[in-house]
Amino acid sequence: AIEWLDVLEKSRSNLRGHDLAERQRARWVEEIRELLGPNVSDSRRALTPLRVVLFGNTGAGKSTLLNAVVGRRGAVATSGLRACTAVVVEVQRSPTETFKAVVSFISRDRYEEMLRKALRDLSMQDGRISKQQPASETHPGSMAWRLLAKIAPGFHRGSNGPWTDIEDATRCMLRVRNWATSRVGCTEEVEAATLEELSSRISRFMEDPPNPRTPSCSPLVDRVRIFGNFQGIPEGVLLQDAPGVADADPFRTGVV
Repeated sequence: AIEWLDVLEKSRSNLRGHDLAERQRARWVEEIRELLGPNVSDSRRALTPLRVVLFGNTGAGKSTLLNAVVGRRGAVATSGLRACTAVVVEVQRSPTETFKAVVSFISRDRYEEMLRKALRDLSMQDGRISKQQPASETHPGSMAWRLLAKIAPGFHRGSNGPWTDIEDATRCMLRVRNWATSRVGCTEEVEAATLEELSSRISRFMEDPPNPRTPSCSPLVDRVRIFGNFQGIPEGVLLQDAPGVADADPFRTGVV
């Protein structure tokens, strides 16, 4: 619609002296402006992107579909064998020669809130916080334990028993420093000449590492935005690929 609005306004000079045509043109402009809403003004301020979310079960082909729309392989990691999209990925058209990704991590406050919520689910009847993985997957603490193990693998090893209380546990977890936790509250920008190179460089943020002893950034990433001259995406449209639902990993499911 915005492109048609540009065409109509540029045609103004060609319609001078033709009252009927000018009135028709003005009516079309008004109808298109009404359709576009208040985000469009005479000063051509930026439109709020139309967000299109790809939503569905894990492995259903959302990332593959996004890559097809973009017109390039490698925009989003895909796999028929395991869930690759662990964080929200947004792709938007940008008139640039290179490709750029902006990786935004959660704030320090949100990180502490996440830890406290997980640790509460591991609390025992006496108020202490367990470091052991619950035997049952249906136990509320099972999901919490897996979250902590993603962020700080081995947090439960070599310990002297449960934490004293929630404050003690939170302080200990906040002291954990690794390549994942050190990025809390930060934003990283990555630029590459090709989309394939960009995808390779940001994959460590978007995917869970195959080795469970390697810290994972996926619970700490707010979102990843990818910009490039994607001809398959109309201007003003933002495509969002979200982690699948009905996934074996509750953290991917919980993002949507």
